[in-house]
Amino acid sequence: PPLNALLFSAYHLWQPSAMLTVACFALPLAYAVWRRRALGAVITAHCLINGLAAVTLFGGLAAR
Repeated sequence: PPLNALLFSAYHLWQPSAMLTVACFALPLAYAVWRRRALGAVITAHCLINGLAAVTLFGGLAAR
């Protein structure tokens, strides 16, 4: 799982400000796939995390 999390985080290198957040989410998600073989749940969690980030970003931009 740590290698999977590292590779997932490396894919997000274009977002240096989000590296800590990505790493914090990637390790538990990689562990879930490794331990429970729950790829569908992890894909859903990834979509929810991205959706929350989009709502936060666009909500902040709309408030300006």
